[in-house]
Amino acid sequence: MQKTLLVKLVEEYYGAGKSERVYGRLAEEMRLVGRSTWMPLWRCVAALRQEFGPENVLVLGSTNDSLLACLLGATSVNPLPPYYRCNNCHYTTFNCDHYEDGWDMPDAVCPACGGSMEGDGHRLSSRSLAMRLPDISLRVPDEIRQLVTDFIPDYWQRMDENGTLTLEPYSDEELTALRLVQSDGQQGIIEIGALRDDAPALEGLPPLTTTYHHIKAMGLQLAEGAWSRAEQIAIHRGDVDFLDVIAFREDVYDLIRRHTPPKARAENGIPWQIMEAVRKGKYARCGMPEELKRYLSCTLRLPKYYIGARFCAVRLITRCAISENRQYEMTPSLVKRGFTCHT
Repeated sequence: MQKTLLVKLVEEYYGAGKSERVYGRLAEEMRLVGRSTWMPLWRCVAALRQEFGPENVLVLGSTNDSLLACLLGATSVNPLPPYYRCNNCHYTTFNCDHYEDGWDMPDAVCPACGGSMEGDGHRLSSRSLAMRLPDISLRVPDEIRQLVTDFIPDYWQRMDENGTLTLEPYSDEELTALRLVQSDGQQGIIEIGALRDDAPALEGLPPLTTTYHHIKAMGLQLAEGAWSRAEQIAIHRGDVDFLDVIAFREDVYDLIRRHTPPKARAENGIPWQIMEAVRKGKYARCGMPEELKRYLSCTLRLPKYYIGARFCAVRLITRCAISENRQYEMTPSLVKRGFTCHT
């Protein structure tokens, strides 16, 4: 993408002459994305959301980690650290580091024009953009699922005037999807699944006092096997705080990385490998190897609560997927943002 287009995207949302933090994040994402299929995939998803409505196209996965995808319209999730933005003049301030999530911030008055300022930003890392094959998982209502599926090849036919992209069916042991292949061999995946509205209610949750508490609870609700009697007992005993419960794939990565010596973090890749194994349900099906258990307990000194059983949750979703999920209302103050709650 040309630099002028990056500047245009930023100025349309944040106004002219904005923070180096915004441009720095975009430059980092462009470096990670490179010539991969992320950009054409995001443009396609943005077109889908415009055609069918963002409330009908739920975007899961690493797309929600990207500020560039957010500005393009492929997701409504903003991955920047918490900040205030004026709805009128776009004045923006990032002096909000004491908040965990931008949606925990009360509304404020803009010092520049007196307009209303709202908090945003979910503090999400961009590292996933470089760590895996570009893939986007969409969830849409059953009644428009076929329309969405048919829209994608029509979109590529209209947009790919030079014939540099190929779209083909794709399936493996985990999913059935469409695969996009560029002329240089780069590939990307779009999966289209049914929008889930039957997530079971959770019993025994502690008081949810902040937006991030609700995000954690929603992650546990949508994951399979992540909230059990073991979590409730551990919290009751004080062995673990509710916010430290494994609810998302990133929780696995961050936990192991925190316990890995700095010099070993870039060398062994274990945090990412374990996160991917949990994501695919490998330990749930086959159990965790004893050698790996010993490494986690003896070398990394990971708390016993986490080893084995907690990494054997059948499925974990990404934290950023929750912020995009418009089926859930986390707090009364977020009704205006389109959430409904089953917890």
